Amino acid sequence: VFKFKNNSEVYFVNSGQFGYIQIINDKQRQRMSIHFGLDPTREEFTLGTLKKIFRNKSTNIKNLLMNKNLLSGIGTIYADEICLAARVKPDRSVKFLKQSEVKRIYVAIRKIFKKSILHGGIKGGYNKFICVHDREGKKCLKCKQGIVKKILVSNRRTFFCPICQK
Repeated sequence: VFKFKNNSEVYFVNSGQFGYIQIINDKQRQRMSIHFGLDPTREEFTLGTLKKIFRNKSTNIKNLLMNKNLLSGIGTIYADEICLAARVKPDRSVKFLKQSEVKRIYVAIRKIFKKSILHGGIKGGYNKFICVHDREGKKCLKCKQGIVKKILVSNRRTFFCPICQK
């Protein structure tokens, strides 16, 4: 979301390779925001709100993170890197997460988005910080020991480090 001094906003929606920018008025924004989940870069995104999002869910972590109706802006690359930073396997069920793991996921989301914004996102300079995504068979850049594995999680290529994420 790009905000301007006159309170107008430009939303950038990127579903894979088909992103677009659309200029809308407040009435349209209110209608559209029903379709977007909570923005992890906003102040409203707290550990408490993440716990509420996770509550009573039985899906795996990666699917929940990428569910645009719950959270906005987390694609497959960010989801893999968030799970790595939080030290949880992306295919684990949300319902079996410990509170400490949910907190680590929250901290990882905030940290990764902050760093990504600072470095221009995936298409900018942030790609040099990617530790596991699309690195199958190579060393994990976080621990420098584990060999990155690829699995399918709901038909999505998913990368993880077997040493960092147990």
